[in-house]
Amino acid sequence: TYAEACPPLAQTEVQIHGWRLDTDGSTLPRAQEALRHALALTPDLPAAHLASGMLHRTRWQWADADRELRRAVQLMPGGAETLDQYAQLLFSTGQLGPALRWIERANRLDPLAGVIGGTHAQILLALHRCDAAVEQIAAPLAVAPDDAFPHGVAMVVDAACGNPVGAEVQARRFSLLMGNDAGIYTTILGG
Repeated sequence: TYAEACPPLAQTEVQIHGWRLDTDGSTLPRAQEALRHALALTPDLPAAHLASGMLHRTRWQWADADRELRRAVQLMPGGAETLDQYAQLLFSTGQLGPALRWIERANRLDPLAGVIGGTHAQILLALHRCDAAVEQIAAPLAVAPDDAFPHGVAMVVDAACGNPVGAEVQARRFSLLMGNDAGIYTTILGG
């Protein structure tokens, strides 16, 4: 249905904004409009609440993001992506203990998802658990070697955990996957 097509469009628009590819500032308004239509047609559509929560989190509208993501979890309690997005909200607001519990649930449901594994590693790193963060990011790197997000996370984990050689390797891979000059991230890492 039309309502079911709107949330993936909105999620894509939010992600385009998040990756800094929104050159004219139009992606978030388009996402908001798509979600308005979806929720008007189907108020209990889990994917619409999920995308709405992502949109609010991107705008730093924490209470609205919390409300929408909790509704998505209520409607789809076994959805790994929904649990991941709620963990990302908690992480964004500095609630590291609860964020870790939510991301662990998401990771158990979908242990091969690069974004979930990467988010899990980021939360572990924020908790100063370097060994666990390094171990966590290894799985998505092995399963999805062409997924940029885990390589970006691995770059940060390696740099923060005292592995400059590993950080440089990950920086070069991340740059390549993102279509950037390979020296950009290695220059940043080198100071």
